[in-house]
Amino acid sequence: MLSAWRTATPAVAGDLARLAVLTGHVHRAAELLPRSEPESVMTSPEGAVIRVQPRITQAALRLLVYSAVGGPLDSVTALERRIDREVQGYVDASRRTVVRQSAMDLPAVQTFPELGLQAVHRARAGGLYLMEWQWALAHGDTAGVRARLAAKLAGRKGRVPGDIPIDFTFQETRLLLQLGDTLTATEYLGRSLDALPTLGSMLLSLVSESAGLVRAMVLRAELAARTGDAATAQRWSRAVLALWSDADVELRPTVERMRTLAGPAQRQD
Repeated sequence: MLSAWRTATPAVAGDLARLAVLTGHVHRAAELLPRSEPESVMTSPEGAVIRVQPRITQAALRLLVYSAVGGPLDSVTALERRIDREVQGYVDASRRTVVRQSAMDLPAVQTFPELGLQAVHRARAGGLYLMEWQWALAHGDTAGVRARLAAKLAGRKGRVPGDIPIDFTFQETRLLLQLGDTLTATEYLGRSLDALPTLGSMLLSLVSESAGLVRAMVLRAELAARTGDAATAQRWSRAVLALWSDADVELRPTVERMRTLAGPAQRQD
């Protein structure tokens, strides 16, 4: 599909962008996604529609793609600097904070494992609870984050794993690992991936979920390898290889790690 639609119209650009992310063609996705959205509309952290210069929304959508995959990090940081410049130059001072947050909140959450706190991180982030937890963890409140995570997981008992977006499951797993709770992290991520059909078609409706699925598979394979669970490591590393077999060059280190975990049949000379 990606090769058939070399020039994508707005009607199909979003769908193609999500397929591109899913298959490791991150730069192609970053080209496609800005074509699919209204050029001058963004959503504030409180859910309000705000209008900005198209150049800001286009940069924000490219940033969303790269941050959803977790890199390349130089592309992430370059786009963050670009958005800062554009906001400074094209947005009234009274609106700059809300525009920055609209453009950069979710990307900051998605790249926290790699980049740590970003300028938009804050203690109170409305409904974006992951940002608040990341802020608390970075400021040493491990007990508070541990308690909030435990309460959140306890409150979900009885619900199917697919009720939680896979990119949020991935980030919660990373927080559990940072807290040193590898057992809970492994079990929690495993339950979601083992119930993959419950995640539904939203996996191909949002760039963050398409990318989050593959990041979750990578992490699950690596966690299994740490505990000597070769069968699980092979299962999920081979799933990653099936999706990212011809991924962008920047993703090759991850692909090569997955080849190692997948076993001799999957390795290349």
